[in-house]
Amino acid sequence: MSRKREITVSKGFFSRFKTIGDAIAAASPGTVIYIEPGVYEENLFINKPLELIGKGRPEDVVISGNTMNEDTTIDVFADHVRISGLTILQKGKSIEKDFYYSAVDLGEGSVLIENCTIISAHGNGIHVMSEGSQPTIQHCKIYNSAGHGIYVQIFGNITVIDCEIYNNQQNGIMFDSGGTGVFENCHIYGNRLANIHISNESDPEIIGCKIYASGEYGVCVSNKALGTFTNCDIYDNRCSNVLIEDEGDPEFTYCNIYNSNEHGVYSYGGWGTFDHCDIYGNRSSNIMIETEAEPTIRNSKIYNSEENGVEVDEEGYGTFENCEIYSNGREYHNVAIFGGGNPVFRDCIIYDSEDCNIWIDDRGLGLFENCEIYDCNSPNIIIENEGNPQIKGCKIYNSTTCGVWVLNNGRGRLANCDIYDTETPIISEEGLLEVLDSSENKITESTTPSKSPNEQAVSADLSAILEELNSLIGLDNVKEQIAKIVEFTKFNKELASFGIAGTDAKSAVSHTVLYGNPGTGKTTVARMLGQIYKAMGLLSSGHLVQVNREKLVGEYIGTTAPKTKKKIEEAIGGVLFIDEAYELTNKGLDRDFGPEAVAVILEEMENRRGEFMVVVAGYEGEMERFTESNPGLKSRFTQYFHLKDYTPDELARIAQKMAKDQNRQLSPEAERLLHKQFTFLWRKRDKFFANARTVRNYIDGMMQAQAQRCMQIPKEQWTKELILTLSPEDVKAVLPQEEAPAYLLPINEEHLAEALQQLNRMVGISRIKAEIEKLITLVRYYREEGRDVSELSPHTLLVGNPGTGKTEIARIIAQIYEALGILERGDLVEVKRENLVSPYPGESERLISEYIDRAMGGTLFIDEAYQLTQYGPQDPGHTVIEVLLKRMEDDRGEFIVLAAGYKEHMEQFLDSNPGLSRRFNRVLEFEDYTPSELLKISELMLSDRGYRLSDGARSVLFGCYEEAYAQRDQSFGNAGYARNMVNEMISNIDYRVAKMPKEQRTQEIRQTIQAEDLNLIFPPAL
Repeated sequence: MSRKREITVSKGFFSRFKTIGDAIAAASPGTVIYIEPGVYEENLFINKPLELIGKGRPEDVVISGNTMNEDTTIDVFADHVRISGLTILQKGKSIEKDFYYSAVDLGEGSVLIENCTIISAHGNGIHVMSEGSQPTIQHCKIYNSAGHGIYVQIFGNITVIDCEIYNNQQNGIMFDSGGTGVFENCHIYGNRLANIHISNESDPEIIGCKIYASGEYGVCVSNKALGTFTNCDIYDNRCSNVLIEDEGDPEFTYCNIYNSNEHGVYSYGGWGTFDHCDIYGNRSSNIMIETEAEPTIRNSKIYNSEENGVEVDEEGYGTFENCEIYSNGREYHNVAIFGGGNPVFRDCIIYDSEDCNIWIDDRGLGLFENCEIYDCNSPNIIIENEGNPQIKGCKIYNSTTCGVWVLNNGRGRLANCDIYDTETPIISEEGLLEVLDSSENKITESTTPSKSPNEQAVSADLSAILEELNSLIGLDNVKEQIAKIVEFTKFNKELASFGIAGTDAKSAVSHTVLYGNPGTGKTTVARMLGQIYKAMGLLSSGHLVQVNREKLVGEYIGTTAPKTKKKIEEAIGGVLFIDEAYELTNKGLDRDFGPEAVAVILEEMENRRGEFMVVVAGYEGEMERFTESNPGLKSRFTQYFHLKDYTPDELARIAQKMAKDQNRQLSPEAERLLHKQFTFLWRKRDKFFANARTVRNYIDGMMQAQAQRCMQIPKEQWTKELILTLSPEDVKAVLPQEEAPAYLLPINEEHLAEALQQLNRMVGISRIKAEIEKLITLVRYYREEGRDVSELSPHTLLVGNPGTGKTEIARIIAQIYEALGILERGDLVEVKRENLVSPYPGESERLISEYIDRAMGGTLFIDEAYQLTQYGPQDPGHTVIEVLLKRMEDDRGEFIVLAAGYKEHMEQFLDSNPGLSRRFNRVLEFEDYTPSELLKISELMLSDRGYRLSDGARSVLFGCYEEAYAQRDQSFGNAGYARNMVNEMISNIDYRVAKMPKEQRTQEIRQTIQAEDLNLIFPPAL
């Protein structure tokens, strides 16, 4: 395998390349350019495949652009360019009133930018400027730019993953002139204009992003632009969360749109589709439609606005299908139509309004078809001032005054409707309501039937929910527990007919713990518990508010309690579902506000008992520690569900169902192969086993494989069976492939000799040298015998006191492993705890995975590794170790781990996790340097700097080392101590010579350290 050419750029005196531009000019295509820490004021143009990699933290390696140049900091016009670990800052001037110059301009080519910080003082952070540009940006921060954070135009196509785009002076992200791309799992917030603006026929895809706290709109879609938003949270924006105008037509699926200072969704002359969205808690109307706008809203919930739930005005249109619209502004309405507005509501449920549910005024129109309209303290429907709706096939009931009230020249048509359980069905005052005859309408006065329609609905709803529960695959123990809960509740209600008081309804709502591995259906069970408790009359709405640590815990003092109470308020009447709840208590940091969130939740669980239900979920062990972390948790959570891993049979049935949901079927042989694979995975499962998610990945992969297989067959040979059946070939395409035998790299004898020369130059460490010589001999022998060198277990612990050469030996070992062909590269990726551990959920896992990925083909060196496990069982360092162990197994032979530290601490490190002692069974122990070795090290250091010891000085220095060695402990500095002594000696001789007349300063005097230069030294306390 050919090795990439490497160049290092450094500000150091002896560096060949002191500027990045010079390195780029000298580099051949494919060269890796490493950049040492420093500030590089230059503007770069990249027109060949290259890698620019910062050595150190991004904030330590800064490319700032030349302030004298009116130019972009980095311009890229090439494929296969990688930029990693840098801060890129544009500081030059820009064209007045135009944000032309950017920190990064991507003209064309495939570019990967990762782990970078990007800022433009005068322009855009990143500018993707043409159809030929297809960059990928991941794990970056783009902020504080004077223009847009990211600007994509002219059919540029960008992919952005796990990035933060914030506090930019224009839009966070701007798509224009057909710009497109994918943004996944990003945080886009605090930008002065819109967080995302999509314009002029652009069509990006936004997945799993948080879009919040903009100075204007969260999302703005205009000028015939499209866009797809999936599983996004859009909230807390200063203007409307979503603005659609000028024929914009985006799609929003499974999104939460809430808490804006204006409207949740404002469609002004635009369209748009919203499917399975929750739109709630906005300060003005949740949805505002006007000026011929015509959005479509399906299967969504619209609730808890401060004004109208839905407002249609100025000849706006819109279609609402299968939506729930409820509990909107106290003095407002669930639906308000006026100014010639003409929306359509089909199969919707509109209920629980303090004022009327539907208000139609000022020439408002509208069609209400097969809707349920109920539960309000005013008329369910008011029509006035030339309002003229059509109401067909609706149920209108449970109003405290009347079902429909028509006044002030209101009009309308009522057909095939049921109006009941209201004081007066219809009141018409100076209005004209066309009511069809009794054969089509069932209008009754208030009655008290033996079983009210509401009770009948409750019974029917409960049966339907339980039927849905029982149709789920697996979960037998959960189904049995829920059946007992339902029977117990029914029994308590029946006791009342005998005059016996049953359990208080408030006590019947049991806060619940769900524990199990990923993909076992915890979210589904939480949602169904809410629906069941609602159907039994124990919760008013049964809706689910899903949160995690991020949505509950603030970053600063005083922000956590309001944030947590806000989510509790949203959950009133339903379920507060806290996924991975243990993240609230396992940080172990002084400034961790997770416990404060727990305290607020416990207080509200008591103060608002029966008003909502809390369901917490996570891994079994972590959830046990969570409930034990606060005495109040065990007493509040009285219901526990263990969601067991699916069996291979159940996984196979899930696969059948998933295939059926995609209009596919599995052939018998495909089912057999899948069952065999699921059995294999089930037997080796651990806490990371993903259950149904694993099945989903297999089915998705099989469908892709099927498409590729079918496309290889002439279309005239296609049959319905061919295109609907997933075959054994499709299964085999997604099964892990047995890797072909790795190419056996020959031993690079020249490179090995260079590494051994470095090793043998080191003073002492004779045992280490012997161990490495033994390893080399064994590798040669194993290769001659055709044996696998991985049997030699190259993962190694380096144990010893400071200054004994552990880091230098780690670098040499990495070079030796490369020379022996054990590794592809001799790169050493050096990390400590501070590089790997973060207080934020999921961040530690991402960091260790990122460093392992960087070490692939080389060596990962963890210095002071014991610090990852010394802070208690809930510290995120243990998560780092779990991910590390898993990757050491999954990627066996792909990289090597060296871990270093004090001997006693490293013994505790091994004891902290059984997997560590299995992976690290090679230990290199570094002994303290003897006085003679310290003297030799000192003389080598002095020689490198042009000095030598006199006989008297040598004698005095050896005595110093003997005394220090006799008194040493585990903090003894070894070579570091010797270096300090050398520095002191040189300082003393230079000072002594500086006081001499110049004519007396011979070379011998200037370079020879005397005993008097050491007599001034007082060794540091040991």
